[in-house]
Amino acid sequence: MTITMQISLSSYLLCEGIKKLVSETAVNVICEWGANTTSSFEPDIVLFDSKTKICALKSQYPKAKFVLLDTGMKEIDISRLLLCHHISGIISPEEDIESLCKAIRVIHGGDIWIDQKHLKSLIKKGHSLPEGEGFKGLSVQDKKIVALASQGMTNNEISESVCLSETTIKAHLCRIYKMLKVRNRVELALLAQEYNEKEF
Repeated sequence: MTITMQISLSSYLLCEGIKKLVSETAVNVICEWGANTTSSFEPDIVLFDSKTKICALKSQYPKAKFVLLDTGMKEIDISRLLLCHHISGIISPEEDIESLCKAIRVIHGGDIWIDQKHLKSLIKKGHSLPEGEGFKGLSVQDKKIVALASQGMTNNEISESVCLSETTIKAHLCRIYKMLKVRNRVELALLAQEYNEKEF
């Protein structure tokens, strides 16, 4: 299966390097540099960096999934990209080409890809929950469950920690997701992190 990808980075050299490496796989690549995104090409995936204007790209490619090549963004800015722009992945430039291609396949299949470096960094800040506006409707128990889930605990580990059944934890999390308008644990952890950032 061929996956089409638009590489829209601020560095021409980086664009060409990634294009050359990825083109040896089953990925059909169109490489554009800077703001030169004028083709009628409809990519499945768009790879961008912090200097690329994501709003313009999302307008041009509304059906594409967006992946950030993180070249040194602050964690809070990455959180905003995930929450506000619903990007589908984050990749570090230190990753090898096999990891990049695996990420592309996973994202194309409809999942989110966040490499280990970023996942640990984003989750570790979710240990405590401030009284942010989005959390006002949650009970003390709910907040404890959110905090534990944000630390990367499984439902089984959370159930043992709060002395509730795993089925009850699943039900709590489903309700919490709806209340906070998040889709999964990663978005939940990122939302908790964003409220933590606002306290400082």
